[in-house]
Amino acid sequence: MVLDNGLAVLLIHDEDVHRSAASLSVGTGQLYDPKEKMGLAHYLEHMLFLGTKKFPDVEAFKKFLNENSGSSNAYTAKALTNYFFEVSHEGFVGALDRFSQFFKAPLFDKKYSAREVNAVSSEHDKNIRSDGWRGNYLQDLMAKEDHPLRNFGTGNKETLAGDNRPALLEFYKKYYASSNMKLVILSNQSLSEQSNLAREYFGGIPDRAVTLPVIDPDYRDPLNNKYRLLKIKTIKDVRSLSIEFPTIHLKDHLASKPATLVGSVIGYEGKGSLLSKLKEEGLALGLSAGGGYSHPSINSFSVSISLTQKGLEEYERVLELLFAYIQLLKD
Repeated sequence: MVLDNGLAVLLIHDEDVHRSAASLSVGTGQLYDPKEKMGLAHYLEHMLFLGTKKFPDVEAFKKFLNENSGSSNAYTAKALTNYFFEVSHEGFVGALDRFSQFFKAPLFDKKYSAREVNAVSSEHDKNIRSDGWRGNYLQDLMAKEDHPLRNFGTGNKETLAGDNRPALLEFYKKYYASSNMKLVILSNQSLSEQSNLAREYFGGIPDRAVTLPVIDPDYRDPLNNKYRLLKIKTIKDVRSLSIEFPTIHLKDHLASKPATLVGSVIGYEGKGSLLSKLKEEGLALGLSAGGGYSHPSINSFSVSISLTQKGLEEYERVLELLFAYIQLLKD
């Protein structure tokens, strides 16, 4: 269903579900951070739950969920920010009331600004000790100059220094509009009851005209039939090989799902598969393949291979077998 303010809502009725839940996604994320405030979308995610005009207590939502066997969380991705909670059926209406207020009248109280900047910065300190995060961020940094994929989406004390409130309010007003949101509700209540709740609590979210920045789909510099090899010194004992291919616009092929189809073929682990050959030669332990970046304008396909020590030393043989297998599929 779509509310009068343009908010698209998916309602799910399940009589056997043990808790009720809701999730709201906003169509903005790290790619839309202003250059002078890297990490702003993530910082806003942290600040949003800290009190509203109707429920000004900074702990109001958390306290209510704790009292009703509930919990909440949120995350910021490249092109969306997602907020969600689950709660007892008895506390669902009260939770929806409190949750919806974050998207109508948040306080963004300045006295919590430094605390949340520290929290954001602590996340970055944790991330830089993660081999997975380091690999993904290095991959982002290989985007061409000035492409938003290169944005430092987590943010830290340096990128979020000074008074952030004016930028925070501007970002919120620019992107946090009902027509740029999607809501999902799951409950044991009937669809009719859920529909009424959605209208009552989310129908008042302001609908402002949202113009999303145009993201250049050609995010890599042309390699002219060559490839770029990046070697990463890991923190833990990790041996892996990841290959990324920029692709066609997958959004235009939702029905045929080419990335899923090709991923299932390359990722097949049975007799005659690429992985079986890699294992036969003692080069790999596992393999996965599928779509990469999730933004509608940024499309890629990735193959990740868990290597043996021999595979690490002979990675060129691994690449040779991968491309031979791809050629076999093309033929």
